[in-house]
Amino acid sequence: MNFDRVTVDPKTSFIYFVYPFLFDTGEFEARVKAIDTAQLPGRDRTHKIWEPQKFSETDLLLHVANYLNAEINPTARFWRLSDAVRDTFGFRGGKTDWYLSTPQGKIQFCFGEEQGKGNKVVELVLFKVGVGFVIVRSQPTSNQVNDWLNFIHYFRFSSKRQNVKVKAEKRHRNQETQQTELCPFFPELAGGIQQHPDGSGELYEILKVLLNTALEPVPLFWQLKKFIPDFERRNLSLKPQLWLTFWKYNKLWLTLKLGNLSQKSLPQLCSNFLAIWESSPWWKEVFVPGQMLSFTALFVNNCSENDIPYLLYKLHNFFPIGELGDNPALGDLEIDRSTRICYGKEQWFNFSLEGSSFLAVDAPKSKFYQQNLPAHLRDRYFLLFLLALHQRFTLMMLSAKVADNWVVDEDAKIDAKRQKLFEEIRNQLLVFTARGYYTQAMQREQHHRCYQKWHEVFDLERLYQEVSDEVREMHEYSLMRQTRRLERTIQIIGVAAGTGGIVASSTSAYIKEPLKLNFSGKLDTIHPGVSALMLSLLLGVIAGGLTWLGTGGWNWLLTNIKQSFFKN
Repeated sequence: MNFDRVTVDPKTSFIYFVYPFLFDTGEFEARVKAIDTAQLPGRDRTHKIWEPQKFSETDLLLHVANYLNAEINPTARFWRLSDAVRDTFGFRGGKTDWYLSTPQGKIQFCFGEEQGKGNKVVELVLFKVGVGFVIVRSQPTSNQVNDWLNFIHYFRFSSKRQNVKVKAEKRHRNQETQQTELCPFFPELAGGIQQHPDGSGELYEILKVLLNTALEPVPLFWQLKKFIPDFERRNLSLKPQLWLTFWKYNKLWLTLKLGNLSQKSLPQLCSNFLAIWESSPWWKEVFVPGQMLSFTALFVNNCSENDIPYLLYKLHNFFPIGELGDNPALGDLEIDRSTRICYGKEQWFNFSLEGSSFLAVDAPKSKFYQQNLPAHLRDRYFLLFLLALHQRFTLMMLSAKVADNWVVDEDAKIDAKRQKLFEEIRNQLLVFTARGYYTQAMQREQHHRCYQKWHEVFDLERLYQEVSDEVREMHEYSLMRQTRRLERTIQIIGVAAGTGGIVASSTSAYIKEPLKLNFSGKLDTIHPGVSALMLSLLLGVIAGGLTWLGTGGWNWLLTNIKQSFFKN
C-alpha cells in the first residue's frame, strides 16, 4: 500500500520520540543537582545545559498537579535543552542538514517543533520513583506521508538496530571561492568528525552524552572535551595545567572510584576516570533495548476514504512503506477497533504498546483545528501519555526487582538482605500508590477517555495487581519465616529449660546438706546442690542443641560446611 498523493501539513503535524530509562531511586536528588548545575563552556561565558521547566497544569486535577510540580520534596522534575547547547549539537536548522539513513534510503529531517527553528528539541524528565524520559522532537522536512511513515518507523531505533544511522552536514563559507559548502558534521561532545569522519553515527551516542550530564563532576569534563581539540583517551599528555585543575577538584571523587592514587600517574588516573565516566551509565534500559516510543500527530490531506483504514493500520503498527504490513487482516482495517478512539469527523487516536498517534484527515481550516488542537496534542495529551508511561515502567521496575532479587535461602545473611529488599520494594509501591498511581488525571472528557485508554492498552490494572500480589506474598512469606524462627526459638528454650528443670527437681530430694561457701577446689567437696544445678544446665544445653539440630540446624550446618569447602 502506497500513499503517493497523501500530503502532511508540517505546521500542525509533529512527532515526539521518547527514550525511557530507570535509575536508582536514592540518587534522585543527586541527579537533579547535577543536571541543574551542568554547564558547557563557551567563548565568552559558560552556558547552562538544561533549563528548568514546569509541567503544564492546564486542566490537571489538583493532586496530579501537586505531584508533578511539588515545591517541597519534589517528586518529578522537567528540563529543556538550552538554546546554546542546542546550537552546539547542530539542532537548529539553516546551518546543519540532518539525514536519517534507512534501508529504504535517506530521509532529510529537522529537530524541533518548527522546521528551521529547532525549538524544544530535547527535554528531560525524572520521576523520583526511579523512572526517567528523554524526549526528542523531530520530523521530516518533506510533506509526503510516505516519508513520515518511514521516519516514524526507523527513527525509533536509536542504536544498532535495523541498520539505521543519523547523518549531518554543516554549511560553511569557503574563504577562497566565497561559496557555501557542505562538510560532514557530528556533535563534538558525541565524538565529532574524529570518530565519525563521514558525519554519520547513532542517535544513542547523542542521547548518552546528554544523559551523562547528570553525572558528577560534569563541568570539568565538558571543559576537557572543549579545550583539548584532539581529545583521545590514550593521548592525555597535553595541557598539564588542565590536569592539575582536574586533579584539584576531583581528587576525592577519584579516590573513591579508583582506590590508591599514589601508585598511578596523573594522566593515567584521568584516563581511567574518563573511561569509568563514559562506560558506566547511571541509567539502565527498561523498554526494548535501543528502541524509543513515539507520540505522533498527523494532519493529512488528499487521503481517499478507501485509504484511511490502511493509513490508520500503518500508524497503529508503526509500519513503513513497503512489504511490511501490506497484508492486513479484515479485522485490522476496522475503523472502530478497541485500541482506537474517534475524536471527530475523520479524526482518530491510535493506542498501542509501542506508542500512540493521532490522525486527522482533511481537518477544517478553523483556528481550533489549525492552532488549538495541535497545541493540546503537544502539551496536554502528550503529558497524559508520559504519566501513563511512567506508571507502566514503575510497575515493570518493581516487578523486575522481585523477579531478579527475591531468592529463597536459609542463610541468615541472605535472609536479612531479602528482608531489606522487601522493605524497599514495599515502600516504593506504597509511595507510588499514594502519589503517582491514579485513575483520573484531567477533568476534560476527551482527555480522560485517552488517559483511560492508555491505562487499558498498557494493562496497568493487571500490572498493578501483579506487583501488589507479589509484595503481599513476600510479606506473608516474611511473616511465616519470622513465626517459624520464633516457634523454633521457643521450642529450643522450652526443651532446654524443661530438661534442666526435670534433672534439678529429681535430684533435689537427695540434697540434705547445708550449703557451704568455703570451696577447697576438690570435686568431692562441691555441694550436691551446686552439682545438680550444673548438671541440669549441661543437660539443658545438650537437649537444646539436639532440638536445634533436629529442627533444621543440621541442614544449616551442612550447608555452611559445603560453602566453606568450595571457597577453599
